[in-house]
Amino acid sequence: MPNYRIEISETAANQLNKLPHNISGELIEIIQSLAENPRPHGCKNLKAEKAIEFAKETTALFMTYMIRYS
Repeated sequence: MPNYRIEISETAANQLNKLPHNISGELIEIIQSLAENPRPHGCKNLKAEKAIEFAKETTALFMTYMIRYS
């Protein structure tokens, strides 16, 4: 399976920096794992468009991200 490139927006990076380190660390690990498997078990397809958004529940947070196809 090919690896995907992860891009974190400036807004998302700022939000990560405001979180407690234990929570931001968990989210960073999950984000990094998306490079190998962008659709892990438990993700939900929120909207079917050119860019697909998925959601993954972690701890007490809800994270959305997009997969862009070239």
